[in-house]
This record gives sequence, structure tokens and C-alpha cells, in this order.
Amino acid sequence: MVEQADYDSAKKAYDKTKGVADPVVRFRGLVDLQSRLRELKDEIDSERKKRDAVLRDLKDELVFFNRHKSRVAQLRHAMLKVYRNPDKAFRAFEALLGYYPKEEVLERITDNPFELGSLHGLDIVLMKSPPRDQAVENYEKMVMPAINQIIDDHIYFVRGQSTDWDKKIQDADKESTESNRLSGEIELLSTQAQMDQLQIAKDLDADNIARLKTPERRLVEWMKDKADRALARLKIAQKQAAARAGIAGDGDEQGDSKKDDEAAGL
Repeated sequence: MVEQADYDSAKKAYDKTKGVADPVVRFRGLVDLQSRLRELKDEIDSERKKRDAVLRDLKDELVFFNRHKSRVAQLRHAMLKVYRNPDKAFRAFEALLGYYPKEEVLERITDNPFELGSLHGLDIVLMKSPPRDQAVENYEKMVMPAINQIIDDHIYFVRGQSTDWDKKIQDADKESTESNRLSGEIELLSTQAQMDQLQIAKDLDADNIARLKTPERRLVEWMKDKADRALARLKIAQKQAAARAGIAGDGDEQGDSKKDDEAAGL
């Protein structure tokens, strides 16, 4: 896992390399540093994506939890119009769901409101009181539709009731924000190191180029050819990375950005 100490170490190495007087040695040091920064960037970006995904999933779970909570409230309200003790009836429903598969629960309670508790009204021999008829009707029209809405996911809801969603999301958001900040800092340092490399390559004279190894010389020649446009593009990337790292820019950023876009051919 990439930590602040990893960035601090890379920044210290950059500052040390930046202070080297010999341009060839400085160029080589920046090449080595850039390799390390790419590794850190790839690693932190992988972590950042995972943490961002965790945060998104938690927010989706909270949406589900709140929606289900509202549906549970609808069911409990419907049970008021059916049962003498609606709280007991709801607990009986949850007990069944915790013990039997949902298919068997539905089989037991469909067309059988008495499975969950005592209904309003009376049922004496062949005569039912109006409140009993109304309770049976309310069960069919209100309770069962409400149960069908929640039964598939209610076990997950019950498990989530003990979760402190605010804290869990706050913690995940903090981790996600920190990963994004650290990713921005690493990218900012990497961009600055690339800009320094390009500038050195652009300024190297023939004598210093002759000191380079063949792969280094090819890299410098390529950089010289691309230097101006590449530097303009890197300035744009630098501002984007600074924004992600939470570092404010100086001066007329909008005007500078327009000039950079033009220089980069954008």
C-alpha cells in the first residue's frame, strides 16, 4: 500500500537530484526517479479505484437500506389495519423469514392472515363481524402486497440494521479522498520530473550529449524534437494533478491554461 512516506521519500530524492550541477548526472537521476514514480502512480491508482468502488457500493447499500426501511414502514402501517397487535405480527413475520425459506413463508401466510396473529373483529361460528371482514380484506389488499415488496431482501436489511452507515461512509470517503490526494501529489511530482527532463534534454550541448550512452542519446534526441509541445501538455497535466492534490495554483490560471492549450496544439 502506498503511503505518504513513499511520496516523501520520492520528493526527497527529487530535491537531491534537482540540486546536482552536472546536467547529465541530473538527467540520469531524473530518469531513475521517473521509473519509481510510475510504479507508485500505478499502485496508488489501483488502490484509489478500489477505495472509490467501496465508497460507491456503500452509498448504493444505504440507498437500498433507506428504500427498504420505507417499505417496512408501509408494511407495519398496513398491519395496524389488520392485527390487534401489529408489532407482534411483524415480529412473527420476521421469525418465519429467519427460520424458513421465503417460498415456504409465502406458502404459510398467503390467504392465511392468522399465521401472524389475532385479527381485529370477531368470527363466531358462521358469522363474522364487519371489523373482521375489513381486516381480512386489508390483509389481502395491503399486507400481502407490502410483504411481497420486501420479502426478497428483508434478511439483508435485518443484518444491516446494526450498521452505523454514516460512520462507515464517512470512513470510506476519508480513505477515498486521501487516495485521490496522494495520487495527485505523486502525479504532480512525476509531471515536474518529466518537465525537468525535457528542459535538460532541450538545453544539452553537443559535448554533454556525447557523454550519453546510446539509449540515453536516443531518448534525448526524441525529447529535443518533442520538447516544446510536450512541455505545454505537461503544464496542463500539472494543473490537473495539483487540483486533485488540493494545491491551489497561482496567477491567471484561466489565461495560462488557454496559452498552454494553444502551445500543446489543443
